[in-house]
Amino acid sequence: MSLRRAVAILRLVAADDLSSGRAIDGQNEAAAVVLEDYEETKKELADWVNASPEELADVIAGM
Repeated sequence: MSLRRAVAILRLVAADDLSSGRAIDGQNEAAAVVLEDYEETKKELADWVNASPEELADVIAGM
């Protein structure tokens, strides 16, 4: 499942007060995708924060 689709599912189910069991299952699956992406992004940002200026320059030069 893509992150974009996961976010769309979360928004749809959050807007529906009478969600069915199937919708809640979809919400749980989508939430897992969003959480996984968040954790990965958080780790990547931590790497950038702890990197030296030289390391950042190497990464930028390789882009």
